[in-house]
Amino acid sequence: MSVIVPARNEAGNIAEIFERTPEMGSKTELIFVEGHSTDATLNEIEAEMARNPNKLCRLFRQKETGKGDAVRTGFANARGDILIILDADLTVPPEVLPRFLEVLCSGKGEFANGVRLVYPMEKHAMRFFNLLGNKFFSVAFSDNQSRTRYAERRPCGSPTTNALPRIDITLAILIPLGTSTSFSVLQS
Repeated sequence: MSVIVPARNEAGNIAEIFERTPEMGSKTELIFVEGHSTDATLNEIEAEMARNPNKLCRLFRQKETGKGDAVRTGFANARGDILIILDADLTVPPEVLPRFLEVLCSGKGEFANGVRLVYPMEKHAMRFFNLLGNKFFSVAFSDNQSRTRYAERRPCGSPTTNALPRIDITLAILIPLGTSTSFSVLQS
């Protein structure tokens, strides 16, 4: 299992990611993709890696810009058979990640999205008009709000490894769309 963490200007959340991300499957790999932060994000990732030598963790510096590039960088370097994206802003709590693994291993789907609008929000996490706009788009359109995603490289227990197709999430990043469901499953 590889947890891809695109991280740009999230220095204050890095320690929590290490602390709160649960071990899943036989081995959980944290892959941080640092995206040209102007704060101490890179230093915090390196410091937490040093403080947590027993955690399987790798760090990559983004060559391009944008979350889509960060995710592609993480996917290209992931060693796990299951890939999960966890945004470093922690709008989706790391504690819910095992739910995505349950969907895969239960055979209910090969891809799942978790929508951040269903989780409790910190008091000042979103300004009022940002929240209002997100709620509007969540009702008016489909379920592409910035969210946690997982995809599999191979089904649970399968001896063959299939290459993971390139996933273009540009639309999900540029246009905030969403629903109020906890996650949706694309059935195979």
